[in-house]
Amino acid sequence: MKQSLVILVLIFAYLTGKTQVTYFNYLDSTVEWNTYSSGWNGINMVNSYSTTFFDGDTLINGKYYYKRFRLQVDSNFYSQSNIGVDSTLYGLGFIREDNTLKYWNYNISLNIEQVAWDWQEIINLQINDTFSVMSNPCTVNSIDTLFIGSRQLKQFHSSLQFTPNSILEGVGQLGPLCALGIEGNGWTACFKKQGDTLQFSNINCNSFPVPQRHNHFNTLIKNITNDKIIKVFPNPFNDWINITSPYNQEIEKVIIKDMSDRIIIEYKCKSDNIQLNTSMLSQGIFFIFFIGENFNVHHKIIKY
Repeated sequence: MKQSLVILVLIFAYLTGKTQVTYFNYLDSTVEWNTYSSGWNGINMVNSYSTTFFDGDTLINGKYYYKRFRLQVDSNFYSQSNIGVDSTLYGLGFIREDNTLKYWNYNISLNIEQVAWDWQEIINLQINDTFSVMSNPCTVNSIDTLFIGSRQLKQFHSSLQFTPNSILEGVGQLGPLCALGIEGNGWTACFKKQGDTLQFSNINCNSFPVPQRHNHFNTLIKNITNDKIIKVFPNPFNDWINITSPYNQEIEKVIIKDMSDRIIIEYKCKSDNIQLNTSMLSQGIFFIFFIGENFNVHHKIIKY
C-alpha cells in the first residue's frame, strides 16, 4: 500500500509539472505580496499600495524563473485639497526557488543569479540569534507559527514596537525589524496563495491593486544565452550592426553596455529586424541586451 501511494504521488507531481512549472516549496504562480508604504519623498507625502506578482516563466541558463512584476498605486498629497493618484507597473524581474530552500534573483546586466533568501538559514534561527539579513543587525525576540492553507510557516519577531516586525518563512520581511525609517516606513500587509490570504495589519487586503495576468507559463521557453534566438552580425563590427530574430520574435528594447555596466545605447523598438548605428562607440568590448515579451537575450560584441 505504501509503495502504491508513493507511485501515485510521483505520477501526480509529474502531470502537474507539465501544465505549470514545478517548484519545490513556497512559490507558485498564484502568490501575491501586498505592500503598503507611507512617507515624505522630499516634495510631498506619498501613500503607496503595491502588489507584487508572477506572470509567466522563462528558462535562463537552463533554470526556470518566474517573471516578477509590481503594480503600484501612489497617492501624492500635495496639499489638503490637492491629491494626485498614479498607477505604475514595474518589472521585469526574475526569481526562482531551489530544493535547498533558497530564492534566487537573476541579474540581467551581470548574467548571474544572486541569493535573495536562504530559508534554511532563517528557519533554524533561535531566540536571541541575530537577524543576519539586516545591515544593522538585531536579534530574534520571539517565534510563532502561521498557516497559509494547510502549510505551517515559522515567524520570527524582533523586539521593535511595530506591527508587523517579523520575517515569515517563505514570504519575506514583513516590516521593520531593527529600526524605523526616518521619513517613512513600509510593510507587507497581506500575502496570498492558492486563494488563501494572510493579513498582517489592519489594512484591508482588497485595497491593493489587482494584477491582470497573461499567464504565459511554459510558453515560448528560451535560454537566455542561446544565440539562435537573436542573430547579431557582423561581430566584430564597425559603424553598424544588424539584428534579426530567426523566430520572428519582436524585439522591444536594445541596450548596449560597456564593461563597467554603464549604458551607452538604449533603443526602444518593436521589430524583428533592426540595423543599429554604432558609430558613437569607441573600440572595445560591449554587451548588447535584447528584451522582448517572452525573452531576455544578451551577446558579447566587439568593435574594431
